[in-house]
Amino acid sequence: MEKTDYPESKEDLIRSKFHQMVIESELGPRIDFGDLKEQVADSNGTLCVLMHPFYEDVEGVPSQYKKEAPETFEKSLQAFNYEIESFLRESSIPTIILEQRDAMGATINRCVTDGVLPNRDLYLLPTMKNYGTPFLPNGFKGPLPHPAVIENHRLWAGKHGFDARYISPVLYAMDNKEAHRSWVVLRNLMIDHLGVKKVLLAGKYIDIQEDSIGRYLGRCLGEAFNYMDFLAHENSEQAEFEVALSDLSFPQKPEELVGVPLYRAGGYFDKDQHLSAR
Repeated sequence: MEKTDYPESKEDLIRSKFHQMVIESELGPRIDFGDLKEQVADSNGTLCVLMHPFYEDVEGVPSQYKKEAPETFEKSLQAFNYEIESFLRESSIPTIILEQRDAMGATINRCVTDGVLPNRDLYLLPTMKNYGTPFLPNGFKGPLPHPAVIENHRLWAGKHGFDARYISPVLYAMDNKEAHRSWVVLRNLMIDHLGVKKVLLAGKYIDIQEDSIGRYLGRCLGEAFNYMDFLAHENSEQAEFEVALSDLSFPQKPEELVGVPLYRAGGYFDKDQHLSAR
């Protein structure tokens, strides 16, 4: 019998749809992403970045959700997981899954167990544990952000009447050299190698948080939105690419986030920064 290259089982077929990406340095990932580039071109430049799709650590979600209606929250969480599975099965949008590096295998296995066969290849990029920041192995430390980047945040704080000497999570995140470099690597991958024109962010978690200097988009997906929005505007007044939040977000939806300040100086989450992932 003539030998074929087709997977021998459904499990093999599903696993063949998932490709794990490894960022080795600031130069970018070690992967042949030719197929992903073609997918992006076919989608008119749109790429979905799906954050921690099946993360279920209830301890990591805002306390008010657990205290007010824990059973309702649990049901909402499970319903959202089903929405994620439907998206992976049915959507044709090219997708990079940002997943904690020690949970990447579990995410793929869950899709195998639940029979989630995506209709296009999916790419997994590891994040730091308990954070949405893309993971750079070998302890890579990039340079500090350009002084203008940090100064932008000082100006942002001053514009809104905050003490610019106080480093809130909003300002600290952009001062963190490893986090900043990791997001720059992902931005460069999307723009320089994949031809991305529109980033559609989806997944978990995103909500409004507040500290002594104001409100901000919090948690892993909130961090991702802030970084992508900031980096889209870093090199010019006109955004290099569009950044939008999908309605496939949890626990808060885009319409609940309008008016929340972004990392970008003078930037606010806008009602137009919302696209459907359906």
